[in-house]
Formats: sequence, structure tokens, C-alpha cells
Amino acid sequence: MPPQTKQIDKTDLLNNFQIENIIEAASTAQVLINTSGEILCHNNEFDCIFPEIHTSDNLYNFLKSTENKRVKHLLSANVPNFNLNIQIQEEKKIIIYFKQIKSAEPSIYLGSAKLERTISKSELVQNLIDQIPDNIFIKDLDSKFLLANNWIARIMGQNSPKDLIGKSDADFYPEKLAQKFRKDEISIIQSGEPLLNYKEKVVVDDEVRWYSTTKLPLFDSNGHITGIMGIGRDITTSVREQKALQKAKKEAEKADMLKSTFLANLSHEIRTPLNGILGFSQFLRQKQRDPEKQQKYLDIIMANGKNLLLLINDIIDISMIDSNQIAIKKNTFSLNKMLDQLKATFSQQISNKGLDIKIEIFKGLPDSDAEIYTDEVRLNQIISNLVTNAIKFTHEGKIDFGYSLEKEDTLHFYVRDTGIGIPEEYKAQIFERFRQVDESMTRTYGGTGLGLSICTGLVKKLGGNIWVNSKINKGSVFHFTVPYEKKTEN
Repeated sequence: MPPQTKQIDKTDLLNNFQIENIIEAASTAQVLINTSGEILCHNNEFDCIFPEIHTSDNLYNFLKSTENKRVKHLLSANVPNFNLNIQIQEEKKIIIYFKQIKSAEPSIYLGSAKLERTISKSELVQNLIDQIPDNIFIKDLDSKFLLANNWIARIMGQNSPKDLIGKSDADFYPEKLAQKFRKDEISIIQSGEPLLNYKEKVVVDDEVRWYSTTKLPLFDSNGHITGIMGIGRDITTSVREQKALQKAKKEAEKADMLKSTFLANLSHEIRTPLNGILGFSQFLRQKQRDPEKQQKYLDIIMANGKNLLLLINDIIDISMIDSNQIAIKKNTFSLNKMLDQLKATFSQQISNKGLDIKIEIFKGLPDSDAEIYTDEVRLNQIISNLVTNAIKFTHEGKIDFGYSLEKEDTLHFYVRDTGIGIPEEYKAQIFERFRQVDESMTRTYGGTGLGLSICTGLVKKLGGNIWVNSKINKGSVFHFTVPYEKKTEN
């Protein structure tokens, strides 16, 4: 006769194996079930995860039909261990790891439960668009944000995309800019046509940014427009670089044009004295010479030679200034004496030209304090260029030049004339090389346009600044400064 089987009482089972005490002492969620799915016991941690489950309940009552079928099969087949996934919400699920305990009959299973948080579809979409370095958003038909990513939130001065939801551009941007965005979006809603890769300018708090933006209509299953999706990329750097290239191109073209004009003027300026030198040299080679004419020809040759030398010196000076090779050689000299000599020289030139111009000088220091320490040759060159320029553009009236002491450490020089004056829009460009007010000036008054550019370079080398005040038909006053250094004692 086969031995009889005895039905093991649940209480006896728990007492025999003291499982209940072990489960209660566990730091993780624990549950004990038999092969029928009956919950024999569970601890507090499991209760926190599954508050609706109680002892004596059946696990099958909390599972979906498909899961019931799978678990019943696993239990009946005495599978040693298996996992059970119970989805609570879209973003939460419980994973229970079951292990068979075969110390008694019928078999029981000890389960360790773990709550896991999964990423929902909406979270997955948000995480995805937050990683894309473009401005991404979706708006409803009223242009209110339904979705946005971190990039556009930052641009609009917000901490999180959530701060945009339910709001429109009018809540963040100036009224005029918000109205422009709304107008674009109404056009898309009404026409159903997208705006693709159009460049838009956004100005917020005086900062200008440029974006390449695409806006698309969103349709439901019936083909009705339900909103707008937008993608924008910051192209500010690209726009700035493009503008810089365009500016550089224009400046290069302008420089090329000025250089061409300069070379044309230069060829004329060189040919004029050369023609005088060669022509009157030819006269001197003739056998019959009148001593008076001979002397006149020699004077003309000498004058043209000097003009040619001055032109060559100007070219050399501007080249040395450009290559930063100009040398400043300081020495001690009498500034007042130098001005007296300049006045005498220019008075003679004015007299020789028959101009009705009076020339005067102003000395800002007594002779005892006018012994200064700077580059005498370059200072003389600057004043000479400015006075020569004044004589060129003055037909009558007067020219005066001089200096004054400012702030005890700065000499302020000026050259004033009653000439034709300079239009306001040309005051800055006349200090650039190859430049006069316009080409007609070059034809009328001659010159290469290097004089003021050389003055600018030399003044800066001496540690000063240069500028001009002028009125049309009233005259001009050129100013420049250099540091005032007294004579050094040996």
C-alpha cells in the first residue's frame, strides 16, 4: 500500500522553515507564493510597492490574462526561477525575481520585488529634442507652446521648457517681434504651406542674433491643421563672418581703386619734374647759350629735382611707416627757433608764388622753456607738410601756425588757414593714404595724397594724436599733439 501524503498546513510550513521571520527581516521587498499563486506572506517593503495586495490574496488576480497564463505554466512546470514584470503605470513597473524553495511539498516560491521607473514616450521625445542643438518647438493654432526643448528655453530666458508651455512669444519677446512671428504662423495655418530655411533677425536687450528657421504645419488624421512645428538654428556666427567677408571685399576693392588712382597720380607727379629736368637739360646742351637763360634753366632743373626728391622721400616714408621701420631719433633743440625758420622759408615760398597770404606763428613757451627733447626732423616734417597743405588750398587770407602747452606734459600744435575747407563727410578719410577730398582735387591741386597719411604715422610714432576742424569756404585747422619733454641735463 503506497504511503499516504499529508497536506502540509501553511502555519506548520511557516513555523518549520521560519520563513516569515526571514522575510520580515529582509531590507528588500519580499513575497512568498505557492504553486497555486496564493500569497502566503510578504513584508512591509512589498506592501509599500503593492499596497493593494494582502496575504491570502491570489497573485493571479493582479495580473493580465497573458501574464496569468505564463505564470501558471511556469509554476506547474516547477521552473526553478523566473522573472515577473508587472506594469503599474506608463512610467512604472514592478519586477519580481522568483526562486523555487523545494524543502517542502508542495513547492513554494520566494519572490524579491523591485520597483523600476521606465521612460515614457513623452519623456523619450523630450530627452531626444533636448539633445539636438537647435531650437525645436510645437505650437497650437493660437501660437501657444505645446512642446519646446532646452535650447529655445534658454534663448527666451527661461530655466526649463516647461516655463514656455501654454505661453506665446508675446510673453517673452518685444511686441513688434512677437507680432512678426505670429504673422508668419498665421500665414502657414491659412495656406498650409511651410516656411523653409528663412533667415530671421532677433533683437533682445540690444543683442542681435540671426536664425535659419523652418516652420511646418501639423495635420491630424483627417488632414486638418492642428498646429505648427518649428526648427531654428543659430547662424549668428556665420552671418557675422559673411558680413565681415563682404566688408573686407569692399575694403579690398576700395583699396585697389585708391591704389590705381594713386599710381596714376604718381606717374603724373613723377613725369612732371622729370620732363622739366630733361627738357631744360636739353636746352643747356645747345652750343649757343645765353648766361641769363642758362641760370634760369638751372634754377628750373634744381626746383624740379627737389620736387622729385620730395616725392621719392614721401614714398619711402610711407613704406617705412607701413612696415613699422620708421626710426625716431630724439635730440634736444629749440622749438621756437625751428618755428622761426619755418616761417621764413614759407614766407619766401608764398612771396615767390605771388599769393596774397599772410603767415604768422604763435609760440607757447618762452625760449628758456622751449628747449625740448624729441625728434626734430620728424616734427619739422609734420609741421612742414601741414603748412604746405595749407598753402596749396589757400588763395588769400592768412595762415598761422604754432603751439601751446597743455597739462604740463603735452605740446598742442596747430596749423590754421583760410582756404577752401573740408566737407564733414571727408574729415576722416583725408588722413588715409592716397586720399584727397575727391579726384577733382588731385587734378586741380596736384599731389599724391600721401602727406596727411605720413603726418598721421609720424604723430603716432611720437606718441600723439592728430585731427582737423574745418568749414567749407571758411578754412581748416589741423591739430596734433606730442609729449612735452624738457631738455635733459648732461
